[in-house]
Amino acid sequence: MKGVPWQADPGGEDRPRTIPWAILGSLALVAVAIRLYRLNHFSYWLDEILESFTIHDSWKGLWRSLRSQGIQAPIDYVVGKILGTLHPSDAARKLPAVVWGTATVVTAAAFMARRAGRIAGVVTGVLLAVSPFHVHYSQELRPYSLGMFLLCASLLALESFLARPSVTRLAALYGASLATAYALYVAALALLLAGAALVIEDAFSSDRVRSRSARRFLAAGPVFAIALWLGFLPWWPVFLTGIRGAPMGTAPVFSMARIPRFFSFFGFGHVDWQPLGWPGALFAGGCAAGAVLACRRPGVRFLLPWSIGGFAILEILERHHPIFDSIFHYTPMGIALVGLFALSLSALIARPSTKRLGIGLLILSAALEIVSLREYFRTGRPDWRPLGAYLRASPADERIITDTDYTFVCVTYYVAGADWFETLHSPGARSIVTVRDDPASIAWLREPGKTAWLVLRGGRTSALTRWAEPYPGIAFPGAEEGAVVKRIAPDR
Repeated sequence: MKGVPWQADPGGEDRPRTIPWAILGSLALVAVAIRLYRLNHFSYWLDEILESFTIHDSWKGLWRSLRSQGIQAPIDYVVGKILGTLHPSDAARKLPAVVWGTATVVTAAAFMARRAGRIAGVVTGVLLAVSPFHVHYSQELRPYSLGMFLLCASLLALESFLARPSVTRLAALYGASLATAYALYVAALALLLAGAALVIEDAFSSDRVRSRSARRFLAAGPVFAIALWLGFLPWWPVFLTGIRGAPMGTAPVFSMARIPRFFSFFGFGHVDWQPLGWPGALFAGGCAAGAVLACRRPGVRFLLPWSIGGFAILEILERHHPIFDSIFHYTPMGIALVGLFALSLSALIARPSTKRLGIGLLILSAALEIVSLREYFRTGRPDWRPLGAYLRASPADERIITDTDYTFVCVTYYVAGADWFETLHSPGARSIVTVRDDPASIAWLREPGKTAWLVLRGGRTSALTRWAEPYPGIAFPGAEEGAVVKRIAPDR
């Protein structure tokens, strides 16, 4: 393919540093097709429902909600609110996430190509295009897809600026970095780690232009940081509210089992805490080999603080201020693990003696991702819609009782609708309440002479589930671990 610039690799090896547009376009087509597949096959889950409730509120209510919580950055909510003026379906509300996810695949591939060569860039793009974890969060009404895209876009802008400094490229870097902070806090943390390591490494590059621009950027770093802080200043009090707030959960107990968890999920797993198995061990081994290569090869050492450092810092933060032990908090660091794995495969593919082995491992890895994707598309997300439709068909004057706040939010959304807060006190509004696992509350929540419906979240045993055993029920296995609806007949 002609027209591809060649550039001396800091490690002494020449390789093309850009990916032809035809290949980038093909990666984008594959990525968007996968992310559009079965976009409406599942319902929202708890966090998506909470974001949808917020978006359906007025602009004043939206800002009030975000300021009071403090833990959510605003851009994704603003995009969703603007899209809401078109009155889209629940599935259509996920389309921005599909766009951000597809753009992440292209941007990450282009960035890795500039830092590690075309082969590494293409391998990164292929792996991300069919990555189960990345597809998952490219189909959610949540800010993680946007955060990962802005993180990769910021790193690409930084790389471009260091290679050929200009005011325009500096402005692009500033805009992308500030947008990352306004989109996802953990992505901003990843950008800080990866960006700082990248600039420091390039300050010692054998490329004089790159070395000079990196050293100048380091010297002006405090000014750039202050400019970013000033740009973030309107949201700074909200951010402080979040980090000073009370923990939302208990700190997870650290054990060595948490480490395989990350390799399993960000490798070939489709659910959190999936056993590592030999596919996960393959991914972990490839990441370890990539880490060794990153230590030895100039230009890609930033992957180490981005991945290892990022996971370590988040583990520490999770223990000082837990916000539930959720795998999606680590998604910006998962991109770096994919980069390390791609680095190890590209090193094999680049050598004539190991080229077939490298290509074979890439095909095997893509096949493992596709197999996991099939399972994700089949059972990987909850579907509360059948349960909601069943309860909506019951008489409107029959009260619905739920066992937890989690169940309450999901049932309310799919029974009363996204504008439930506005219609709560309207005449004829459906009565939905929660007892929080307290059987004694049933007595005064049940209306005399009327049937009540009790929704129990699956996979749990409590005093309430034992109390409800004699009552007839119907199971909805797709609704989060198999929720059960119990018909509580009126007292005779």
